Order: sequence, then C-alpha cells, then structure tokens
Amino acid sequence: MDHEAAGAAALLTAIDDAAHEFRTFGYARFLEHQSVTWRLLGGTGFADAPGISVGVSFGLNDADERDVSMHIVIRLRDGLFEVSGDAMIDDPGPGRLEGGNQRDLRELPEVRTADLGELIATLKSYTANLCSYDSILDEVRVPRTP
Repeated sequence: MDHEAAGAAALLTAIDDAAHEFRTFGYARFLEHQSVTWRLLGGTGFADAPGISVGVSFGLNDADERDVSMHIVIRLRDGLFEVSGDAMIDDPGPGRLEGGNQRDLRELPEVRTADLGELIATLKSYTANLCSYDSILDEVRVPRTP
C-alpha cells in the first residue's frame, strides 16, 4: 500500500471506529431510556462541500415529536478539512415544521487542518467527547426505564 492509500485506509478506519462508538453509545442510552427510538446517523455529500457525517439520533416519542442528535461532520473546503461536532435537541416552537428550531446541548469548536493525522486525532477526540455525554437524555428529562 502506498502512502496515499495508507492515509485513506487510516481515515476509513477512524470513521468506522467512530460509527461503532456511536452505535454502542446509542444502544446503551436506549437500554436506560427505552421510551426512545434510536438510529445511527451517517451520510456523505453536502450541498456546499464534499463531506461525511457520523453520529446517533434519538426520537423522544413525545407530543412534540422531538429528536436529540449528536454527530460529527468532516468537510473538505478550500483545500482544508473542517471538522465540527455537536449535540442538539429540537426545540418546539413557531416555524419548527418549516425547518425546525434546534438548541445546542454541546458544541465542539470547528477545526480546520490540512494534516490527515490532526484530522483523525480530532475525529477520535470529538467521538470520545460526544460518546461520554451519558446524561444527554436525562438532561432533556427523558424518563429512565425502571
């Protein structure tokens, strides 16, 4: 494997590891709060720049049909990788059906880098940060399963 292929393999492995951690996190929160539904998030391609996202979402199944989600986004813009991460909740209110209102529960600073090693380190750090947010559903008052 040449140097470029090794870098691509390292990035794919880091993204797969992040998906595995979010899957483990999502299932653990579901076991504690079985009134929610959960799903692994992931996607590619954004309107404004090439990119990929990975995370988890919880449907609260409440009267307002709110979701809690957390994810990391990696974009390629102007020759640099941009990495961002956050956790958010739908906030019911006027205009929600026209695109929704969301409130940040945790927002990680955007990192811009041309270095693959820094990109992978940031992805791992942000995954660890978000997947340690064990109280996320408690904070939005989702009852625990007895």
